[in-house]
Amino acid sequence: MIETTCSGTKTGKIGRKRGRAGLAAFSPLLLGAILSAAGQTAPLPKAESILDAFVEKSGGRAVFDKIVNRRTTSTMKLSVLPAPAEATAILTKAGPFRVVVNSQAIGKVEYGSDGRVVWEINPMFGPKIWEGMESKRFRFLYGLDLPMRWREVFKKVECTGLETVAEKPAFKVQAFSLDDYPVTYYFDQASGLIVKIEYPMETTTGQGLQEIILSDYRTVDGTLFPFLQIRRELGREMTLMFKSVEYNVDIPVGTLALPEAIRKISSLVPAAAGQPGASWRVDSTALTIEIDAVHGQLRGDARLYLTALGTGTEEIGLDLNRELFARSVTDQSGQPVEFERRGATLTVHPIGRAAAADPVVIRVQYAGSFSERDPEVGFYHAWVGSGISYGLSGRWYPELAGSSRRSRGSISYLVPQGWVVASVGRLTEEREVPSGRRFDFDITSPIEFSFAAGPFRYVRRHVDGLDVGVFLLGGGPGKPEFYLENCARIGGSLREFFGFFPYEGYSVVELPPDLLGNAGGGAWEGFTFYPSGVMPEGFFYAPAFAHEIGHLLWSCVRSADGPIISEGLAQVSMGLYLEQALGERTFRTLLKNGAQELLLVHSARLYFRSLQSPAHAGGTALGLILPGEDLALGVPVQGKWNTLHMLANSKGWFVYVMLRDLIGAEAFRAGLRGALARFAWKTMTLADLRGEFEKTSGRNLKWFFDQWFFRKGAPEFVLSYVAEAQDAGWVVEGRIRQVRDVYRVAAEIVFVKDGARETRVVEIGGEETVFSFVLSFRPDAVLFDPDYKILRWTDEFKK
Repeated sequence: MIETTCSGTKTGKIGRKRGRAGLAAFSPLLLGAILSAAGQTAPLPKAESILDAFVEKSGGRAVFDKIVNRRTTSTMKLSVLPAPAEATAILTKAGPFRVVVNSQAIGKVEYGSDGRVVWEINPMFGPKIWEGMESKRFRFLYGLDLPMRWREVFKKVECTGLETVAEKPAFKVQAFSLDDYPVTYYFDQASGLIVKIEYPMETTTGQGLQEIILSDYRTVDGTLFPFLQIRRELGREMTLMFKSVEYNVDIPVGTLALPEAIRKISSLVPAAAGQPGASWRVDSTALTIEIDAVHGQLRGDARLYLTALGTGTEEIGLDLNRELFARSVTDQSGQPVEFERRGATLTVHPIGRAAAADPVVIRVQYAGSFSERDPEVGFYHAWVGSGISYGLSGRWYPELAGSSRRSRGSISYLVPQGWVVASVGRLTEEREVPSGRRFDFDITSPIEFSFAAGPFRYVRRHVDGLDVGVFLLGGGPGKPEFYLENCARIGGSLREFFGFFPYEGYSVVELPPDLLGNAGGGAWEGFTFYPSGVMPEGFFYAPAFAHEIGHLLWSCVRSADGPIISEGLAQVSMGLYLEQALGERTFRTLLKNGAQELLLVHSARLYFRSLQSPAHAGGTALGLILPGEDLALGVPVQGKWNTLHMLANSKGWFVYVMLRDLIGAEAFRAGLRGALARFAWKTMTLADLRGEFEKTSGRNLKWFFDQWFFRKGAPEFVLSYVAEAQDAGWVVEGRIRQVRDVYRVAAEIVFVKDGARETRVVEIGGEETVFSFVLSFRPDAVLFDPDYKILRWTDEFKK
């Protein structure tokens, strides 16, 4: 829902009206007389009505829905350069864009984005990646027809007044993007067209404003386009006179990919070229799966319903396990489609061009088995056998390559008699058929598909709005119920805390240890699994299950900064549950020392032990938890995912709790809720997460994130003090020295006398900090952070 307001009225919520149905409240031709006979100002029109009228005036939503890209050429005159330049711009509805400016004065200047990284290559300053507000500004400046899609791109619009633009009255509409970037539009009162746009921008001296004046609207392919635009910023003026405007053009392959110069300076993108699937979106996937347990074969029939984000002529890149043989690839009419197979990539060549907004159906029939183990952890991502079969997170069916692989859809499984199926989605039908048993599932949330099938002892139940299933390899008759009750308790607690759960439900599956290698458990979207040793009869290892169920919440958020988001926040979710179930004192003990009896080893103790241990061989159990190396939590390093995974679960968990102590429990909870609400099924960075916490706490937290997430190590403090009698009390003067790198912390100093305690807080920010307090008693001891709320070196953690 989008929040809309107008001056003098209360904020309201609106639905997604389409076409002319939303125009009744506003006609731009009737707004000339806004002053009544008594001289009083009439109420301003609603922002919703102004925008809907603009869409209709400019060509209508039906026309814009068919547009996937636009190419323009223009002559550019800059006030600071003597000669004009020529500019070509390609904008796409999917987000990627490319602008090339050829200037006789300064050479070739380029701007662009692959939909994720916003960049510039300037001959005067070299390659640059734009972040923060400037990244948002470029995305809006070169976004394709954003006002025509205002309901999708803005979370709030507000009509704030009537101002003069080019000596004519215009309505001022403030619009706020989904990530809180504010854009101001000015709509001419008589015509209803946009005549000015204002974008906030960052400069070296602070925040500035870019102003764009639009005029000379002409009709191109049924839409109105402003052929004259004047841009003003920082005392400079640039005039764009457009020579050509084309829609739905063929874009050569690679045009929107990141240039090599940008790849070299970007830590956010892989070094390899972009995937062919980046120009497509998967809308739904329909799978029919047959498990042949006797021969160890999986046979699949997959229909992928795709939408073109580019021209509709680009290759379609699919990921498919290299051990699965593609028997045929056809289109919606059953005609064979050319394809190439290289390793795990299936490249499909579409026939002709996909019409705008029409789905493209690719059908892939395939079969095969699995024998590949994960090289780091040693477990099989997929397996087909006589006793059990499973496939985890896209390793067993064709998926669209790239970041847009999640899909809705349906899956129909045919399995042997006596088997049951645990799967993502909601079970809609289960029936006996001549060749076995068939299980049908509907998937309504975008997700990567996982399943397990076998002769499980199981229970399925609808609990608090979620379908929860527990599938076990053995045990007594009450064991499935025991685990379902405990897992449902965790899921309910976390759902209440976050106010959100991304899937229809989830499965808890026991898998054979010999197939899992050193994995002590795992979670994919809507699906968790554990080895038999973690699921004993009558005892529940709460931390292991709470961590993986925490993953179910955060698996819908893509992490751009490595495991510190996905793993770290799953571990935080576990901690929140344990604190609620066991109390704060036990929670603090677990945070510091872990608890082997609960299978909880990740802690401050493990972090410091790892730093002092030799690196153990990769692929071993000790190698997973004692990599013998320290890295900055928020800086991804190629080939170091496992080390970052361990650090996120130990040091990262502790750092998140320190952040909660700093900003308060309510602000911390609101920040996590906001992050989930805003970035579900999107990519989130640490900067995005920091922004959510800054909004809820009202504090600048850059120093905290820089200190704890973007450098390695931890501080060490040494306290000394003296106490002297003064009047009726005692003056205690102390000194706190940092003997490693300098950190900024607020430390509790506790004065102890005969078992009584008095606590004061000291702000520490330098190599040495002094304090002085007047007490009513002479302390027997003065303790630095006795409850260990600061991650730090202590004598007990040193060898």
